[in-house]
Amino acid sequence: MCSKGQSGFTLVEMVMAIAVLAVGLAGLLAAFNTAVMNSANPMVRKQILLVAEEMMAEVMLKPYAPSGTPPSNSAVSCGAAGAARLAFDDVRDYANYKTNGVCDLNGLAVAGLESYQVETAVVSETWQGIPNALRVSVTVSYGSESVSLVSWRTEFAK
Repeated sequence: MCSKGQSGFTLVEMVMAIAVLAVGLAGLLAAFNTAVMNSANPMVRKQILLVAEEMMAEVMLKPYAPSGTPPSNSAVSCGAAGAARLAFDDVRDYANYKTNGVCDLNGLAVAGLESYQVETAVVSETWQGIPNALRVSVTVSYGSESVSLVSWRTEFAK
């Protein structure tokens, strides 16, 4: 028995406090776990951005072709016929280029990036009053993550 000057918690009150704290902590950990699982993997995000930037640079370094028919590109896997880009000699050749995996210029898979998808599109449009401008877009995807870059090419930047 406690004297009048002493106060404290009973065993029942301590057990109840621990139970309430445990339930609150479990809810907090569940929310944290969900947030971590749904957050973007920074390494994957950087790889996607790097691949997209490299493909965009490759396309934009090619000459502008005022005419010509782009090849009939279709989705291919690295190593398959149509994945190589050595014969691409102008920007329009990249229209509808799609690969499963990241391929080098020879069409061979880049190790570790086989699960990525790369897609380019080149469309002739009028841009800020300039006719026949080429709108170049590059999209790189991995799972639910993707990055799209858009750039413009005109005849004046041959």
